[in-house]
Amino acid sequence: MIKNSKKLSIIVVTRNADNYLYDCLNSVFAQDLENTEFDLLIIDNCSNDDTIRIIQENYPQIKFIQLKNNVGFSKAYNLGIAWTKGEYILCLNQDVVLDKEYCSTLIEYLNQNVTTAAVTGKILRYDFLQHQTVNTIDTLGIQVKHNHQFIDFAQGQNNISDYNQVVEIFGVSAAVAIYRRVALDQVKINYTGYQAEYFDEDFFAYKEDIDLAYRLRLNNWQSFMIPNAIAYHARANRGVVGLTDHQIGRLAYKKNHYLNYLSYRNHLAVLLKNEFLVNLIIDSPQIIWYELKKILFMSLTNKYFWLKLLLAIKFYRRIWKKRKLVKKMIKVNYTNIRQWYV
Repeated sequence: MIKNSKKLSIIVVTRNADNYLYDCLNSVFAQDLENTEFDLLIIDNCSNDDTIRIIQENYPQIKFIQLKNNVGFSKAYNLGIAWTKGEYILCLNQDVVLDKEYCSTLIEYLNQNVTTAAVTGKILRYDFLQHQTVNTIDTLGIQVKHNHQFIDFAQGQNNISDYNQVVEIFGVSAAVAIYRRVALDQVKINYTGYQAEYFDEDFFAYKEDIDLAYRLRLNNWQSFMIPNAIAYHARANRGVVGLTDHQIGRLAYKKNHYLNYLSYRNHLAVLLKNEFLVNLIIDSPQIIWYELKKILFMSLTNKYFWLKLLLAIKFYRRIWKKRKLVKKMIKVNYTNIRQWYV
């Protein structure tokens, strides 16, 4: 335990969050944390809407840092982790609303289970336009398929009552996860020219929580979904669980081309940086077929795709160097990772 530290540090990274802030922050201040010290830090990624005004006028008690540039999800959260001292760290997206016992329930579990690095609750959908909850599952954690597609566990399902048991998961979605600082310190990457990286700053955004989940697993830490901790998340895009390739393609086509590219680029980086070669070989037929379909889609919908991928060579060189650092922290073998494939 960190001496003289806050028990829980809550970090919210904002970017043009004026539609979300009231619901999100009010749910933070409504948390049942009578027996837990906590601090709250907001880091703003150069918003150009009313985010700053809302915080300054309505939440003057909050420690608030405004960045001059949008540095991305990963770097902003890394700064927040470095600037706080809590034994536990809640990474909270701006578009999340917490049930009042969300934090206390997860902290209690972490206190009782010292080999657990990260926990999440049962995350349902939220409608910010109507300011009301939706009884549809957003995510119960990260799952990995044999083709190495990463999906949100149970996303889009309405049978909420079927998931009332504590479940060990491959990893947590960083939208509303509580991490153990000691675990994060054990898997951080000390890469030349960067501050200590908990979330990979080369990713900027997309798949950075999957990358972190891999490193925690490789270092023999556990992650769990605790069902009686409830939170609500507004997701811009519908989940892909249970959809056909054609339906997934239609959803991806509606997304910003640059965001599609980031997601694709970072997906490959996750595998290059973290996965055992033997696992990639064993599942190579499924992986190759999955990747070929994605390449075809990207080629047809983004005329600059191949140019961007060519320009990403330096990016992948850095990722390869980081792989060498990841290998030094591995405490499990390839079968420990394979057991999580669904």
